[in-house]
Amino acid sequence: MFAALLAASLTLGAAFDGFWETRYTLSSGPTTVDAAVTGDSGLWTVSSSTTQLFSWATNSWSNAGTSDPSSTIPALAWSGGLLYLVGGAIGSGTTGNLWVSSTTTTNGGWRTATVPTGGPSPRTGHAVALLNGYLFMTGGASSTGSYLSGVWTYDLTQLAQPGNPFPASAWLNIVPDSGANASFPAGRSGHSLVAYEASLVLFGGRGSSGLLNDVWVSVPNVPPSPYPWTLISPVDGVVPPARYGHAAGLVNGETMVIFGGTGAAGALGDLWSYDISLRTWKRLSPMGVGPTAMSAPLGGTVGRHFVLYNASLPNSVFVYYPPDPNFVLPTPIPVDCHALGGVNAAIVITVLVSTATLVFGVWKWRLLRGSGSSPHADAYAGISDGL
Repeated sequence: MFAALLAASLTLGAAFDGFWETRYTLSSGPTTVDAAVTGDSGLWTVSSSTTQLFSWATNSWSNAGTSDPSSTIPALAWSGGLLYLVGGAIGSGTTGNLWVSSTTTTNGGWRTATVPTGGPSPRTGHAVALLNGYLFMTGGASSTGSYLSGVWTYDLTQLAQPGNPFPASAWLNIVPDSGANASFPAGRSGHSLVAYEASLVLFGGRGSSGLLNDVWVSVPNVPPSPYPWTLISPVDGVVPPARYGHAAGLVNGETMVIFGGTGAAGALGDLWSYDISLRTWKRLSPMGVGPTAMSAPLGGTVGRHFVLYNASLPNSVFVYYPPDPNFVLPTPIPVDCHALGGVNAAIVITVLVSTATLVFGVWKWRLLRGSGSSPHADAYAGISDGL
């Protein structure tokens, strides 16, 4: 089926939306996860029992440090060998604390900056992103269930060396711009926040008015000070169903992708792309076997790839390969495609071509064997770039 679809896309000019790979890991991942984030080494997960890493290089899971501070529904970010965990629920209450753990030191432990008087209130379901040396935090729900608005920033340059105290005073509350064009996203939780160039892109969530599917963009000042947010309306009116708890990430430089979450009818299993510069949404229909519906998927992007993990499937990691914007069709175009097989990051496919090398999407195809004169059936191996 996959092979037939691939051939059809090449021969009939069908729209190619990339493809899913279900990567079966060499060791089992965590079955309980509070939060996850992608970094250069792979996918980091944190829970009350351990911090674990899925390594791209070894295709396996390993214990990467001590447990998190027993915070559920926190927000997690990674940059420069450090994990930043913010807020969440602890016991019967919530917290607004910031914890930091080194991913370059074995069992480096977590350090905490207790929220100062006047700092961010305790919350769950908030979102964070790293931009220009600052951690930005938006929204969330309070311990009483009210939806929070506003933006808090933490100056990461004030962090001390691992093992030393670091200042809680680095938190700063950013209020909306008071200018004539001032606007601000309504309070919400379960939304996503993605850094794009010098901007922050916020999507979806749930608030007092119900489920949301709006897109907001802002360009924060440096150092942070009051700045406006802009509500972006799609130019063609196409938008994903409203949702919260989805996964989001940036691929191909200026395309945000979202997957799953919880919608009006329950868990969602759809994949959408949003072209930030063109302001257009598209529902994607990738080839391959992707994940089923997930009410709270975990993941993000590494390079050009969008990666998801579901703790109920601890032996699998799902990787979405978006179309390569530099893709050039081979000449001649393959007219047949069959005998598909694959192991880990390699896939072997038989195609009817007359050229020795071709590039398809993110895959670089290498001739394995020939079996006749041109045109002839050749076996090619596609090795993913970076995974």
